Amino acid sequence: MNRTGASPPFTNVYVNPEAYRGFMQTGVWPEGATFFLEVRRAESHVSINQGGASQGALLGIEAAKKDHALNPEGGWSYFDFGEGGKNESARAEPRTASCYSCHSKHGAVEWTFTQFYPEQFAVARARGTVRKDYDPNLKAE
Repeated sequence: MNRTGASPPFTNVYVNPEAYRGFMQTGVWPEGATFFLEVRRAESHVSINQGGASQGALLGIEAAKKDHALNPEGGWSYFDFGEGGKNESARAEPRTASCYSCHSKHGAVEWTFTQFYPEQFAVARARGTVRKDYDPNLKAE
């Protein structure tokens, strides 16, 4: 996916409502939870917005699904819908794809980056579902 440009892209994360409600009650993402990541170009100096950035063209769509049938080791599988999100469907990325190692190493709750969402991270801390080996100071290579 092309993520070049002067400003980092905008990323919007969506999750199915049932999975969100389940997580907020238990601190664990239920089987079948599906996240969609929408990546958009950052645009500056558009219309009345002269000082910051706003969302521009769609660069891509990616997904993560918790399905132990697809990934018995970690439960999560990752999908890419191609440049600009143009593909109507996607196959699971091979286990050698960098998303698997990054999520398994840096995800605070299971293989998810829940640490970037304060309300959900608070639930995980309260329920004791933050990974014991999670290190907030560990940086991605």
